[in-house]
Amino acid sequence: MSSPKVGRSPQYESALERDLLLLLDFDHGVDFFCEQPVTIEYMHEGVVRHYTPDVLVYYREDLAVSSAIRPTLYEVKYRDELRQNWAALKPRFMAALRYADRQGWRFKLITEREIRTEYLANVRFLRQYTGPEVQIRQTDQGLLMRLMQDIQLTTAEELLLMATADRTKRAELLYTLWHLVAVRLIHCDLTVELSLQTELWMS
Repeated sequence: MSSPKVGRSPQYESALERDLLLLLDFDHGVDFFCEQPVTIEYMHEGVVRHYTPDVLVYYREDLAVSSAIRPTLYEVKYRDELRQNWAALKPRFMAALRYADRQGWRFKLITEREIRTEYLANVRFLRQYTGPEVQIRQTDQGLLMRLMQDIQLTTAEELLLMATADRTKRAELLYTLWHLVAVRLIHCDLTVELSLQTELWMS
């Protein structure tokens, strides 16, 4: 994956880490993030040990939804791995918690339960409608935006039916519609599966 929030393709060590990076890249409240940002030194059973968390995330300060969130140091683990290795992993997590607190950050442990949700499926779907390679007709975008401004709340299917009676044109407009959802010009609930029955609204 490539991400404008890091200016390159971020590195990851597992599919679960990759999925978290996809969510961070899509999250409008995330300013930027960096992988394996620090190595923390700590003592355990009389031995000096080292631990490198997975990603450090900085949140935008100009948005009310994210301005109160402190920078967050994330560790990504599968739940089975946590259950099997908790005794060995706990000391490093406690060291990260203390380190993050000294920096004015948060430390958060995150698993597939929080990452692999319907929201992730929607993010994967919408990513194909963003990026420099995506070509959108300004006339199509303008048409959908004007309709949304007039009606404010509708479904994807109703919006397309209002836009045109031509089935081929509706298919073309659907591409533009998902682009507008992906770039947050039209809003919907991304925690449920996207479909033609998805309810849409303007900010």
